[in-house]
Amino acid sequence: MSYIDITKLLDSIGYKHFKRFQYWHPSSALNRSLKPSNNDSDILQLDVDCKGYEVVDIYVEHLSNILVFDDSLAN
Repeated sequence: MSYIDITKLLDSIGYKHFKRFQYWHPSSALNRSLKPSNNDSDILQLDVDCKGYEVVDIYVEHLSNILVFDDSLAN
C-alpha cells in the first residue's frame, strides 16, 4: 500500500480535504506514539510497525478553512 492508496481510501470514506494523517503504533502509549504519514517511506514504516496487527488506528487532521457539504447526507 502506498501513500496515494491511503489518501484514496480516506477520500472514499469522506475525508476529502485534510492537512495530514498519523497512525498509532499499536504497542506504545497513545500520547507518545503517533507517527507521521507524509510519504511512501512513512507508509512502509507503518507496515513494519503494525505487522501482525489486524487493525491500525489512523488519525486525520482536518483543514479548518474548507467546508465540504455532501448532498447525499441531506434528508
